[in-house]
Amino acid sequence: MQKFNIYQRKDGRFEGRIQVGKNAAGSRKYVAFFGQTRKQVEEKMAEHRRNQASNQTTEITLTELFAAWKQRLSFRLKESTLANYSMKMQKHLIPYFAEKSLSEITSEDIYAFIREKLESGLSNRYVSDMITLLKSLFKYAVRKFCIANPMEEVEFKREKRLKFGF
Repeated sequence: MQKFNIYQRKDGRFEGRIQVGKNAAGSRKYVAFFGQTRKQVEEKMAEHRRNQASNQTTEITLTELFAAWKQRLSFRLKESTLANYSMKMQKHLIPYFAEKSLSEITSEDIYAFIREKLESGLSNRYVSDMITLLKSLFKYAVRKFCIANPMEEVEFKREKRLKFGF
């Protein structure tokens, strides 16, 4: 996982640093980015992260990722929540993305998945829950395997419920 910070220097410029590892002595190693505004530095850092992620690939599948993610979070989530996630993975996500590694899954694949599930009659809420689960999984994959996150480009909003005031 890359750690970063942005601050304003005494000379008025902004500096952003991303931790990229540690040297043999255990000291942290950084990559620095400079700009006249905070926004410029944020853009440079985001570009660096995208380039780094696009160069990384992994052969791990969604099934293997889910197993690792589930094991890591099992102590924080209720048993019923884990059972719900497992059911959605086994019934919908794994059959759809089974043959692809995480590096091969794109935002277009995810949009096709959403379209297929909505057309099959699943509710917007149910599909939204599956997308939320996918976002969590890919967030974990980005931290663990430094891959590009296809979920960054995916926008899917749950339909608003009607509120009744009594």
